[in-house]
Amino acid sequence: MSKINVDLIKEIENRADSKIIQKIAIEILNQISNDSSDEHLKNVIKRRVDIAVREEEK
Repeated sequence: MSKINVDLIKEIENRADSKIIQKIAIEILNQISNDSSDEHLKNVIKRRVDIAVREEEK
């Protein structure tokens, strides 16, 4: 993992109030780092948001 990603993850963890938001942001960062396609990124974001919404509704 690059130094930039490590720094960004630390920043996300420090600033995001919600653990769910932290998880989503870190997962998106990891996908971007892996040079994922735009379509794949959209699917990852939609899936993670759907999961987060379901968890919050419980």
